[in-house]
Amino acid sequence: MTIFAPNFIDKYFIMRNFKTLLLLLAFVPFLAYSQEKEEKKSEMVPEVDIFFNEFSASVNMTMVQNENTSPGVGGGVGIYRVWRNDKMVNIINGVEYNYSAFTKDKVYEGSTYAYYDNVHYRMHNISIPVLVRFTFGERTKLFAETGGFMDFTVGANRKGVYKTTTDEGTPLDIAVHENANLRYFNYGFSAGIGARIPVKGIDLLIKVDYKFGIRDLYKFDEKFHNRYLRLSFGVNLK
Repeated sequence: MTIFAPNFIDKYFIMRNFKTLLLLLAFVPFLAYSQEKEEKKSEMVPEVDIFFNEFSASVNMTMVQNENTSPGVGGGVGIYRVWRNDKMVNIINGVEYNYSAFTKDKVYEGSTYAYYDNVHYRMHNISIPVLVRFTFGERTKLFAETGGFMDFTVGANRKGVYKTTTDEGTPLDIAVHENANLRYFNYGFSAGIGARIPVKGIDLLIKVDYKFGIRDLYKFDEKFHNRYLRLSFGVNLK
């Protein structure tokens, strides 16, 4: 079996720094502290505002890109800050966790005599989107949004059968469940439409969007792009 050891040190270093960056991005802005001038025994009384004001959960389906690829179902969660939340044009940033899945019929890695068969891929990504949302309506609001994102793969594995032959020419099938050996960084753009429905002081949110990953995540001949259609449900705290 192929062993992907030569770049282990570099990959470990990159992943360690990505995780540190993501922790900073996720937790440093989580609470924004605001102080209002209020007379109370000549002291300033601090108040805590929740930085994020939109929350969602989603299901997704990868889009078939060629005859060698079958779609899979995934899901995710997200927390966002919607700037200018009561205006027609909103700016949105946040942090998402997205799980995606797909199947490859055959995967070759530099050899035409040995290959992976019926390979199920599972990817776990932390995503940082930056979006512009255009909102229309008075009570029930319709919106369209578009923007870009960065993806950091924090886990990816594959499960299938490695088909090869022995030195004597005997066919050999080996069941594998291993690291998927995909690149750790991706970027792309997304576009979607949805609605905000007012209910008791909050807005319920439903959205359909498409995330289009640009970077080829595989290091061999087969093309791997993380692209999926997503249905999200959430709340906006106005």
